[in-house]
Amino acid sequence: MGVWDRARLFRYMNPLIMPSVEVLAAAGSIQPECLVESLKEQWTNSFPLAGLRPRPDYSVGFHIAAFSGHQVDKLRPFIARLDAPDHSFFMGTCDIYFPFLSCHVVRSGDAVDVADHHTGHSMALAVRGVVELFRLFKQEAQVSRQILAFSVIHNCIVVQIYAHYAVVQGKTTMYFRHVIRSFDLAASGDKNRWTVYSFMRNIYDIWMPMHLQRIRSAVDQLRSPCAVMTW
Repeated sequence: MGVWDRARLFRYMNPLIMPSVEVLAAAGSIQPECLVESLKEQWTNSFPLAGLRPRPDYSVGFHIAAFSGHQVDKLRPFIARLDAPDHSFFMGTCDIYFPFLSCHVVRSGDAVDVADHHTGHSMALAVRGVVELFRLFKQEAQVSRQILAFSVIHNCIVVQIYAHYAVVQGKTTMYFRHVIRSFDLAASGDKNRWTVYSFMRNIYDIWMPMHLQRIRSAVDQLRSPCAVMTW
């Protein structure tokens, strides 16, 4: 195959690993109003843990339409104005709420350390958003040690899938990741060709609806907007 740069990898290989939620929605495979994706877009609406805000090659989260009007009203004090670049624990970009999936493409021959840092940062923000939501009504222990996000790092040969979670101890929150699988596509041939893609579909089809219900239920526990002050 030779050495491919990141642009080629993202254009030709990424769709075989990370199914696009917009393509799936257009095909009727998922609810079109539920999810939204971003491509190489900086998370300008997030509060970074340190340094620059994340800019995943690909990320997925919930569209505002995934929530009822009453739920949006309850979230509004924490997401501020929808038409301005305000910051929130619950947002990645101005369109993505509670992001839960990111992908970083590594050029052939490059070390994955930088990609590890980028995905670790972005998914720590994603996990933090859910923890902080539950912390608003003092139930953050419910999501401690629960998988709240996933990430993928890949080049033309190796694909690594991670699950991300938090451990909450009082006011302290620590962020961790767990390696789900690591594939050597060159060594396994056709054996694992569609394994990653199928795993991603299972995230959308099985895990995501449960995660969305968890977030919706938490939002329902929030006080009415008139009793909450903006962050």
